[in-house]
Formats: sequence, structure tokens, C-alpha cells
Amino acid sequence: MFKKIPIITTLLLVAAGACFALLPTTEILSIHGSNEAIYLLTDEEGDEYFTDRLELDLNLHPFTIGVVALIYQPRLNPFSGIAEYQTDFSQIFLKYNAKPLKATIGSFTSTLAKGMVLRTYEDIDVDRNWMAKGAYLEIKPWKDLEIKVLGGRGEADDDSPDNIYGGEFTAYPLSALGIYGLSFSGAISSVGYTSPYLPTSDIRHYAGGGKFTTDFFTVSGIYAKKTDFFFQDTPVQSELRYGDGYYINAVATPPFTNLSVNFEYKNYNHLGGMDYFAPPYVSFFEQTISNAQNEKGYLIEIISNPIKFLRLRGGYAHQEELTTFSPEIPKQVIDEAVASIRVQEFIPKTVLEVFYELEHEENVTDYDRGRIKTSYQLTDNHSIITSFEYERRRETFPVESTFRDLTGELSFSWSGLFIASLKYENTNQEPAGDERDSWTWGEFLYKLTNEHEISVGYGQLRGGKTCSGGVCRYELPFEGLRIRISSLF
Repeated sequence: MFKKIPIITTLLLVAAGACFALLPTTEILSIHGSNEAIYLLTDEEGDEYFTDRLELDLNLHPFTIGVVALIYQPRLNPFSGIAEYQTDFSQIFLKYNAKPLKATIGSFTSTLAKGMVLRTYEDIDVDRNWMAKGAYLEIKPWKDLEIKVLGGRGEADDDSPDNIYGGEFTAYPLSALGIYGLSFSGAISSVGYTSPYLPTSDIRHYAGGGKFTTDFFTVSGIYAKKTDFFFQDTPVQSELRYGDGYYINAVATPPFTNLSVNFEYKNYNHLGGMDYFAPPYVSFFEQTISNAQNEKGYLIEIISNPIKFLRLRGGYAHQEELTTFSPEIPKQVIDEAVASIRVQEFIPKTVLEVFYELEHEENVTDYDRGRIKTSYQLTDNHSIITSFEYERRRETFPVESTFRDLTGELSFSWSGLFIASLKYENTNQEPAGDERDSWTWGEFLYKLTNEHEISVGYGQLRGGKTCSGGVCRYELPFEGLRIRISSLF
């Protein structure tokens, strides 16, 4: 936690957007970006943080030239609380887009075989940049064949960049008959890791799969295989390891039912455990036991609108290790459950939502959380939103203990322009050191237009876990005054 009594000023200016056109309908130059300035005031001194992101695209059809510039002087990392300095072009690219070809030279993102073979990406939610720089190509030489090819250098670690190559094809064998519901695909990738601290390795993935779609259901599946070769000082010390895995997905929308059913299954045996890799994690909360190294699991979710004003959702997910290091060590198991009910306009001008979530990690922790949220339209210009949340957490490691958390929120909206909100959290967990057991946050927001708004908040924010793409990180608590101005252009 920041041991400061801070005053924070946050400016989010998503950019000086500009468009210049030779013709009224042709956009030639587009500029987007964001600017953030934070000032923290302590008892002794103040700290300033500045973050700028500029995105510029020059469109000369069929070409697009783009850059993304990042300037941290410095920025405050929300997960570590550390000031980070950076000034560089995080992305530089040239794109070509004219049927049947799409091509990118420079920075690119790509997903092959649903991430079971390769995934290069940028995820702002968890502060992760695993993009690649090189060349990326998509081509559709015939209406029944699509091809992707890529190659370049990975950016997960600036000190030891990684060689990345890959490709994927998708074929529609019945397209000549006008049937595009059946397809087959195959993919391959090679990632070569070089590091001054670890042995050099060459990791290769191969995958094949298929998909069948009708008006009422879709079934797809992928099988992937991995070879992992570690180069040591001598051939005797070198090691070749194998892994494989498969993923199955089925979605059904039975006619005349207003019902949707989703089923997923995974089985990964030493398939992952690397950068540039993010397979389907089969989780409601985007979490994984071992990043596809040693796990299996399934998920089922049902969504229904039986009557006009009622929406129901329920689901259950289960993950567990395939094997353990020792028979005396129990398998790691994670169970998840979600349920929600939404009732709209059954009571005039009122929307009622009830949520329930459960997560159980065997021999470690479990929690269940329920939330009730209501909104009431007082007049055409005034509305009130309330929510109450109860969470119970039980931890068995390092010692067994049970905690209870309560959260209440109240907000008032006037004409959609002014929003005043108040949030209160409380826990019966014994505070450690100077940590708190309650948090109160009040905020006032004014929308200048649909694109511009200013907000002022004061109090304490608890922070907590943020998960995305199988990666979970913990955002630090915050205490003080925050002023935020945001604009979209």
C-alpha cells in the first residue's frame, strides 16, 4: 500500500484526434492517443507521474503506415507501485489490405489455433506486452482456403528477444456446394529462446482441428502437439521433451427456446508453460492452474430468456491437475460456479439483478460471493442505482482462517450528466501492520459531452486481483484525492 496521503490528478486525454481527407469520405490521417498525469502528495514531498501514448495512422489505400509512441516520464505501475521510465516506439508497422491479401511489416499481433500454437498480444489490463516485430501475412487465394504466415522477434524480454515463426491454414471442403459450415485447419509455430542466464531452447507446436456449424449448434475441436528441445553445453546434457493437448467446444441454440448452451473441455499435458502462448483456459475468471502444462477441465454455461422481462444465467467449471509430483501431494483442483437473474420492468421503472459466484481451490482457498443490484428511474432525468455484495473467503494455507467482506454502493444520476457515487467496503480480516479493515470512496462525475468528462473522488480504494488471458496480477490499494479528466476524439 502507498504509505502516503496522496493527492492524485489524473488526466486521460484519449487524444488529439485528427482526420484529414482528400475526399469527404476518405480518411487520410488519424491520430489517437492518451495522456495521464498523476501527482501524489505526501507529508514530506510530492511525486509526479506522466504517461503519454500516441497512435498515428496514415491511410494511403491499400497501405496504412502506423506508429504507437509511449513516453513514461515516469509512469506509476499500478501493480508494483514503482516508477517506470520509458521513451520509445512500442509499435511501428506498414499494412497492406486489398483482397485477397492482408500483410503487416513491423509490429503485429496474431493468434494461431485459438492460442494453442501461438499468441502474440498486448493486454493493458495486466500490463503485459508480448507482441512481435517482423512480418505477418493473410491470404485467401481461393474462396475455400485461408492462409496465415508470420515470422519475427518477440518482445516479452528486451534483454533476450525470441525468434518466432508460424503459419495456419483453414479449408472449407464443401464450399463448391455453397456449404461453409464445415472447415478443417492446421497450424505450426516455432519459438526459439535465447538467454544469457538459461539454456537456449527451441519450442515447436503443431495443431490440427475442425469445425462444423448449423443454424442451431456449432462443434469445434483442436489437437496440438509440442516438442521442446533444450540445448546444453554438450549433446549429452541436451534434452528433448514432448507435450500435447486438445480443446473441444460445443454451442447449441435450440429453436423456439430462447436458450443458449455452451460446453468446453480441455486436456493439456506439457503443452504450455511459455511466453507467446494462451490457449482457451476454460474458466469464468480467466485463471489457470499451470498455464496448460499439467491440467484438464470442463465448463458448461446456460443462458435463457424464458419470458420478456427475465434473463437467467448459470454455469459451472472444473479444473484439476493431471498428475502430481508425489502420491502424497493431492492434486490441485479449482471449481467455479456463476449464476445470475435479471428482472427488467416487471416492477415499473425498476431493474433488479442478483449475482452469485463461487471459486474453490482445494487445499488453498475458496470463496463465494453474492451481489444484489437495483436501479430505479425516479423521473425521466433522475435515477438511483444501489448494490450490496457479500463475500466469504476461507483460506487453508498457510493457516486455516475464514473472512467476511461486505461492499455497498449507491449512485445518483441527474440528466445523465451528473453522477454522484459512494462506495463502502468492510472486512473482518485482522489488519496486518498499517493495513485497513474498511474503505470508503466517494466520487462526483460530470459529463461535459458524450466524449468528455471530469470526475473528482476522495477516500480509499482497496485494490485487488485482476485476471486476463490466464494472467492474474494484484493492483495496489490507494488512498487520497483523485481528479480525472478524460476525452475521446
